[in-house]
Amino acid sequence: MANPSMSTAPKQVVAAFQPPPKSPPAPRTRVRRRHRGLALSFILLVIAPLTLAAWYLAERATDQFEVQAAFTVRREDAVSPAEMLGGFAGVSRSSSRDTDILNEYITSPDMVRVLDAEFDLREHFAAPFEIDPVFAFDPRGTHEDLTDYWQRIMRVSYDPSTELISIRLRAFDPEQAHALAEAVLRHSRLMINELSAIARADITRQAEVELGEAERALASARTALTEFRADSQIVDPRADLQGQMGLISALQEQLAEEMIRIDLLRTQTHAEDPRLVAGEQRVAIIRSRIADERQKVGTGIETGDGETDYARLVGQHESLTVELEIAQASYAAARTALDAARAEARRQSRYIVAFIKPALPERATAPKPVLILSVLGAFLVLSWALIALVFYALRDRR
Repeated sequence: MANPSMSTAPKQVVAAFQPPPKSPPAPRTRVRRRHRGLALSFILLVIAPLTLAAWYLAERATDQFEVQAAFTVRREDAVSPAEMLGGFAGVSRSSSRDTDILNEYITSPDMVRVLDAEFDLREHFAAPFEIDPVFAFDPRGTHEDLTDYWQRIMRVSYDPSTELISIRLRAFDPEQAHALAEAVLRHSRLMINELSAIARADITRQAEVELGEAERALASARTALTEFRADSQIVDPRADLQGQMGLISALQEQLAEEMIRIDLLRTQTHAEDPRLVAGEQRVAIIRSRIADERQKVGTGIETGDGETDYARLVGQHESLTVELEIAQASYAAARTALDAARAEARRQSRYIVAFIKPALPERATAPKPVLILSVLGAFLVLSWALIALVFYALRDRR
C-alpha cells in the first residue's frame, strides 16, 4: 500500500519553486490641495523674495569700497625727570586706557559730527538713495540717524588684552573711503594729544600750586627766625652759649693759675704778705665771676625785656631753624617738580602707531551677493517651514 505522504511531497516541492502571486498595483498619488498650497507658499515666501533680492543686488545696489586700518597707542618708557620725583611718576599715564577711549570715540556722535563738517557725510552717503534706498543713507535723517548709519559702515575690532584697534570703513567711492580712514586716524591722534594736554596741564597747575605754598612757607619761616633774632638780640644762641662756655673755661684757667701762685707764695712767705691778700682777693673775684657766668648759662641773661632763659632760647632757635630747613627743602623739591612737569609737558609721551595704514582700494568688496542671498535663503526657508508646520498643526487639530 502506498504512503500518502510520499505522494504529496512532489507537489510541495513544485509549489516552493513557484513565484508568489503579484500584488495589485498601488494607486497613483494625486496632487491634493494641500500640496498646491505648500508649493504656492514656498514660491511666495522663498522664491519670490530671493528673486527680488537677487535682482536688487544685481541692478540697484551701489558698489561699496572698503578700507582697513589698524593701530595702537604707544607710550614712551624712557625715565624722565618727572618720573624721578615720586609724586610725578604719573605725568604720562592716564586713569583709563587710551585705547578704550578711542574704541568708543571712533563710532561716537562727536566723530560723526567732525567728519560730517569736514567731508559732508550726508551728501556722500545719500547720493545713491534714489536708486539704492537699502544701502544708502536717507537724506531726511537726523544726526542720530547718521550716527547709526556710521556705526553700520564703520566696523571696529578691539582686543583689550593687546590694546590693538582695527577698523574697516566702507564708502561708495574709493578715494572717499581712503580719505575717511585717514581722517579717523588723524582725529584719533588729536584726541590722544588733547587727553595728554589736559593731564599735563593739570599736573603743571598742581606743581605751581605746591610751589606757591612752598614759597609762602619759606617766607613765613624766614620771618619767624628774623623776629626771634630781633626780640632776643641774639643771632645764634648756640654760638652765644659757646662763647659763654669759653669765657667760663678761661676764668677757670685763671682761677687755677692764681690758686697755684698763692700756694707757692704761702710756702715762701708769711700769712700777712700783701701779695697773698691780693691773690686771695683775685681768687674771690674770679670765683664770683664764674658763678655769675654759670648763672647766666643755667638760668638766664639780661635782655631788653628782662631775664631770658638760655635753654628756651636755644630750643626756640633750633625749632625755627629746623622749620626753615624743611621749608627750604620743600621749596627746592617743588621748584624741581615744576621744572620737570613743564619739561614733560613739552614732549609727546603718548602717540598713535598705525601698523596697518589705510590703502586706496582697487575694487568694490561690498555688498556681497552670494553671502547675502545665502543668509537670506536660509532664513526664508526656515521661516517658511516653521509657518507651514504651525499652520497644518493647527488645522489638523480642528
